[in-house]
Amino acid sequence: MQNEETAVVQEPQKKETKLSASVLLFIGCWLVYACGYIARVNYSAALDTMKDLGVISGSITGTVSAVYFIAYAVGQMINGVLADKKSPFVLIIIGLSVIIISQFLMAFVYMPDFLFIVWWGINGLGQSMLWAPVFFILSNVLHSKVRFTAVTLISLSTPVGKMGGYLASALSLMGGQWSTVFVTAGVILAVVLLIFTTLFLVTKKDLIINKPKKNVVKIENQQSLPLMKILILSGIMIALPALVCHGLFFNGAIEWIPTILSENFGQSASDSSLMTMIIPALGACGVFLCNFVYEHWFARNEIKSSLFFMGASLVPLGIMLIFTFSPGAIFGIGVEAIIFVAMYAVVYVFQCCFNHLMIGLVPMRCAMFAVGATISGLSNAINYGGSAISTYAMTYAVELMPIWLLVLVWMGIIIFACVFVAIAMPKWTKFSKNYGFLGTKI
Repeated sequence: MQNEETAVVQEPQKKETKLSASVLLFIGCWLVYACGYIARVNYSAALDTMKDLGVISGSITGTVSAVYFIAYAVGQMINGVLADKKSPFVLIIIGLSVIIISQFLMAFVYMPDFLFIVWWGINGLGQSMLWAPVFFILSNVLHSKVRFTAVTLISLSTPVGKMGGYLASALSLMGGQWSTVFVTAGVILAVVLLIFTTLFLVTKKDLIINKPKKNVVKIENQQSLPLMKILILSGIMIALPALVCHGLFFNGAIEWIPTILSENFGQSASDSSLMTMIIPALGACGVFLCNFVYEHWFARNEIKSSLFFMGASLVPLGIMLIFTFSPGAIFGIGVEAIIFVAMYAVVYVFQCCFNHLMIGLVPMRCAMFAVGATISGLSNAINYGGSAISTYAMTYAVELMPIWLLVLVWMGIIIFACVFVAIAMPKWTKFSKNYGFLGTKI
């Protein structure tokens, strides 16, 4: 195998986007990605009410979510490449517009109910146009002094966005109209579109895109490092099955928590939605926990840190297992419902850490090869591919499996994911050492 030692071509000092413009643009990006979640979680929050009212048949509920995740995954792969090559700002504006349209279609054009599959799939395509462009802006447009802080805080947008989404949905459902959850999301995102467009236009004159050239980092024979070789040499390719498993816990199973609370713990639709807010509320702690462990325990080794957090998810799942053999038998049904949600919230915290590392920091390291957004888009696509599989499977698992067996299956999936991350870890350590960023700050 060829020597992987690097020869880094020195470039002149680059100009950078002004700090003030960087801060304003980051605020816009954070709002876009956080509020996008309001238009993701509202379907799962309204699902029980929609079924009870006969608006949607139970046979297609899982298909609706699965099609969304498939559309999102496919869109991520395409938009990851486009974000590295085209205007990320235009992609975000188009994406938000598509999402807004899909929300109003969900609310007002729903007969026959098969149309829900189409509209929610369109929502998935629109949502897929947000992350990769946002990531490109963080890694290639913002001033270097705020970059690591930005990629840390953008990870908070996921749990905060989900929490806001469940809150908005719960408040909407209190009025008794399921369609309100989609109208609310559409209106909120219309406001966000206006804010983002305004911030972009205000800062446009001060923006400088520092996009690395393909030949800035070369291997010894002076050939530029292609995408596939980066994926293989770094071990990212080996870790991809773990991202599929991660999708189950980060986006898939959480969609069904309100239904599990209703069917297994006897909670109402609005109470289930409010209780589910515990999960993203605790998840907001994940990013700060992640940075501490990443910097102080594992010397800024992204894959080693990822293995720790994936494995740590077994602990709360084990506690959940104890309370699922006979729900309500120990502390009562209401208390055990809260314990179930709280333990899943801890799992979600660890998965937030895994997400921050694998979809945020690992691709940020690869931005030096001018493929950061592409790799982040690919990783997120694989993640949502897992979400699609798990969401469809959960349709049957929730109905056919006792809850204790479902949790046991979840534990097996975590172990499976850990195996692949463990195999990828030495390759990533060698790769990051060879290219000079092992243990360094981003």
